[in-house]
Amino acid sequence: METCRSGYCSDIYKTKQSNGIVRCKGCNEILFGSVLMSGTPNRCGKCHQYPYNPCPNDDELRVEILAFRTQEGLRRLYQPKICCFNVKFSEEVSVSSLQQEIEEYTDIPCSNQLLFEPYTEEPELLRLLYDADLMKPILESNYIIEQRYVFIPEEDNLQKKTIKVLQLHLAVLDNDQLEAPVRKISEIHLSIWKRLTVKAFGSHKVLHVFVYQNFNKARLNHLIHEKWKIPISNQILITMGKEVKPSDVFSDNVVIYLAVTDRFEDNLFTLGIKNFEVFTLKFLTREEDLRTHQFKFVNDVKRYILKKYKIRLEDQSLVFRNQQLKGDQPLFDLHIEENSMKPVVLNVIVVEDSFILTVFQNMIAYEDTFTVLVKNSYTISTIKRCIEARTGVPFKYRQLYIGTTVLDDDEKTLQDYMFTPGWPDLVLKQKLMIRLHFVDTGEKVEYSEIIDKNCRKTVKDLTKEILQLYGLKKCQLLEIRDENEVKIDLKTRDLLVTVNELSLLINKDAASTCRLM
Repeated sequence: METCRSGYCSDIYKTKQSNGIVRCKGCNEILFGSVLMSGTPNRCGKCHQYPYNPCPNDDELRVEILAFRTQEGLRRLYQPKICCFNVKFSEEVSVSSLQQEIEEYTDIPCSNQLLFEPYTEEPELLRLLYDADLMKPILESNYIIEQRYVFIPEEDNLQKKTIKVLQLHLAVLDNDQLEAPVRKISEIHLSIWKRLTVKAFGSHKVLHVFVYQNFNKARLNHLIHEKWKIPISNQILITMGKEVKPSDVFSDNVVIYLAVTDRFEDNLFTLGIKNFEVFTLKFLTREEDLRTHQFKFVNDVKRYILKKYKIRLEDQSLVFRNQQLKGDQPLFDLHIEENSMKPVVLNVIVVEDSFILTVFQNMIAYEDTFTVLVKNSYTISTIKRCIEARTGVPFKYRQLYIGTTVLDDDEKTLQDYMFTPGWPDLVLKQKLMIRLHFVDTGEKVEYSEIIDKNCRKTVKDLTKEILQLYGLKKCQLLEIRDENEVKIDLKTRDLLVTVNELSLLINKDAASTCRLM
């Protein structure tokens, strides 16, 4: 291998003067008169030995690792060199393999190395290399490979030679495992960077790891928008159980959780990002989804319940994760507390205060109204039992209404029917049960009719309608009995409001004899 004079490369590029600036041959730091060592030209007091810089062969590539700098005043100058080594210029060499060489020279662990490359279009700008860049072979990448002239000794004359040079810039990712000797590399202004991990709020999935020196919320919002196309106005950034504010300063190795406030493309939800757009209001027997942005405080939700469900504010208790909520609690804070994919569910508990319920009886021969003591959580079945105990009439002969709504689902509660004290009274109407038994065929038919108290229809009118419906003659109607099994005269003109049940015995084959049993 050809080597430089005295065993080192005499590279004019890094030692030339520029505007009066002289750099050290060893570390490439700027030299000032006060740091020049006597008897050693172009050496600074920080260098204890020259870097090992053999000239690369034709099939090799020189890799120069420079210190990454952010000081605007120094970025225009040639950066201090950390180390220099040669590698085979082949497809087997990737940047990740270079990191092992860097660790050998500098003792900086590969996991703490941050490598940057100059942009092809704008070399004065640097781009951080991520995992995909590190694994790609150098030959397949678009790194700037510089062709440089150097001089090598041959007897007493210097010969010029062209070599291939790749320059990468190095910074250090700081953490608690960095040892003190490694930190001393900051003496040549090696930048110390920090790590910021973005996780999906809800699933805790790691979405991306950013490294930074000076970072703020606005910058992170911008990067998230670039990477996942989430509008900045719909991003929610959370750390340490609180939403990130524009003035917050990120600490080292901080974890930021990302949530959203609107619906986006499905591929975002595959990342496990929770949506703060909706929360669920859960009653005893029903649920309702509401949009978060419509409510600021818990009291706003209570006022919504009052308006829609007519439940007084003092009768409401909203519970989240087994904790009763205060009215001035921000609703947004509840979303932050639930860092899982479970939806935010507010359980609505109605205070069990009893109240007097007025029932209006729309039936003749009964008092117009009566009252029963009930609760909003009572099921319709319980209400019917209360009314049955009050009237002494089996409820199968009654129909219950709220306004024009029939209360026919025994499992529902008064609350489910949105009933509250002060609303219109319950209305109780008579339900006439009608049973037809055809003795010749064994067929049985059962149905009911609601009878208003002003109904003037008689038993005789009803039987006439039934005979016409089935095409029967009077002689085929054998008998009629009421709910007490008392036989009723076929010619009676008693009103239907006076009976609760009618059972008709019919024989279709009796047309020829027309004889009553």
